[in-house]
Amino acid sequence: ALMWISWGFLMPLGAVAAASGGERFQKRGPIWGPRLFKVHRALQTLGFVVALVGVMYGMSELASRRLKGHGKIGILTMTIATGLMLSGILKPKPEPRTRARVAFEIFHKTMGPAMTVAGVLNCVFGGYLALHQESSLNALSSFLVPSVFTAVLFLVAFVFAKFTGTPPAEAAGYIDLQANIMGKP
Repeated sequence: ALMWISWGFLMPLGAVAAASGGERFQKRGPIWGPRLFKVHRALQTLGFVVALVGVMYGMSELASRRLKGHGKIGILTMTIATGLMLSGILKPKPEPRTRARVAFEIFHKTMGPAMTVAGVLNCVFGGYLALHQESSLNALSSFLVPSVFTAVLFLVAFVFAKFTGTPPAEAAGYIDLQANIMGKP
């Protein structure tokens, strides 16, 4: 339940907040821009802390058993999520635009959504495993159905937030700016 609260609910909401703001945090105006960023940061931090508690609980429960696919995916996802949290804390300032800042943005903006998707899908996988371990309607309604529902909801909300509001010319200009900073023509 802790991992679903974290990876199935809090972190996807934080990712949607970031996708809603993204490059447009400042363009959303003095009220929505900073609020979306604060919502993103708060949800990701809370989700990460809940996930850490979930990992500690899971590791204590599985100490005597061999770690299988679901657990391995979870450990890998949490390891990369730890790097994302640290990169968010230690990120270079936005101005002046340095190579370090561009590298941070590329890492954070590609691995963040990728790890959120991995976490959500691992929740679905965990719900599926719970169904087969318990083989009852309670396991289905408690784990699998909410996991699938939030996975679909997150993917739709993320895609909608990411691809609405940024004109293609603005996005292309941003990509060109990153390429110039990284030293590519």
